Amino acid sequence: MAREQADSYLNASLIQEAGARQAADTALSGLVATNKLAFDGYVTSNDASVEAVNQRVSSEHVYSNQRFANLDSAIREEAISRENSHDAAMEVSYGIVRDLRAETDRSTGAEANLQSQISNLLANTDAVALNSLSELVADYRLNGSGVSSSVSALTDRVTYLEGVIAMLVAKSV
Repeated sequence: MAREQADSYLNASLIQEAGARQAADTALSGLVATNKLAFDGYVTSNDASVEAVNQRVSSEHVYSNQRFANLDSAIREEAISRENSHDAAMEVSYGIVRDLRAETDRSTGAEANLQSQISNLLANTDAVALNSLSELVADYRLNGSGVSSSVSALTDRVTYLEGVIAMLVAKSV
């Protein structure tokens, strides 16, 4: 009679432990899925931001090339029309030098601004910027280690329970 009660108690305990293990496995799966979705969201957002910056850089490059081509055409036309007058040609060339310096200063400033925006995005120094890659990796490592320790703890519990079950089966035989 005592053995039947003990077996009944042990079976109830095993059923309860299996239910707890199943609940923990379900919770762990949910955490893993949530962390993966968050990481995938960060990656998608950062990819979109980088693409937007690349498009802006490309547009600025095309605009600068067009301005340079327009300026180059204007310089040539002016040089041909003033070719007979040395004084006029010198005046034109001084104007061209000023325009080139101004264009160089403008394009250098625009490129520095774009580089600053790219650097801010990558380093996350802008108050409204997305997470930097280093923050994403750190977050993933932080969440990943918690998941790993939970899986390890569950594995240890399952191994222990399998040992108890094997011992009980051996005793009942």
